[in-house]
Amino acid sequence: MPTERNLRRLDPLLLQLLKIRQATVLLAKHEYLRTRKHQEYLLQPSRIRQLHHRSEDPSDIPGTDSSGQFIQEMRGLVPPEGCGIANIDGGPLYDCRLPGPSLRFGPFSNIQDFHNHLRQGISMDPNLDPEIQELIIQHQSSWPLKFTHGDLSSLNILACGDKIVGIIDWETAGWYPSYWEYTTACYVNPQNYFWRDEIDKFLDPMPKELAMEETRRRYFGDF
Repeated sequence: MPTERNLRRLDPLLLQLLKIRQATVLLAKHEYLRTRKHQEYLLQPSRIRQLHHRSEDPSDIPGTDSSGQFIQEMRGLVPPEGCGIANIDGGPLYDCRLPGPSLRFGPFSNIQDFHNHLRQGISMDPNLDPEIQELIIQHQSSWPLKFTHGDLSSLNILACGDKIVGIIDWETAGWYPSYWEYTTACYVNPQNYFWRDEIDKFLDPMPKELAMEETRRRYFGDF
């Protein structure tokens, strides 16, 4: 696996491509334990959920504050010219949580086309439920594109001690509206519900967009 020092020399976007394709890890930082005899051991990182289950204090979640630095660096990447809603290569996206005949969808030339896909092609109609009409109006808003992991759960963030050392499982990654990282992270598994209280520590809260997505899921489902 490439080390952090070697990867620093690369262009940021090429760096993301390399890490996603080769190791699916945002950062591969080695943590060592050195003994008095000068022997070194490579410490194995753990998923945050595992560390939470082992902790005597359930409120002590390691590294959630520091993971914000990783996420902001990723979200600071500039999308290629002419990029729409697409994966890192500009091709189809993947998300098993979204409805449809295929797990792959897109790419879309703009955010409105993506939203139209999410609500199964339904357009404004005065006979629609008022909540759906409001959802369609909200979907016409504008958001910047951000490079998005798409599944920032406690199972996909690795920690060593109290340090975040990696982010894994990038199959849902791509260029999405800026709210998508937050709303997908908030959609936690019931067995992983402790994580919901941690998300606002490393992602900017977007309550209006979260409410919008809750409406979309209620009417158009994720499964």
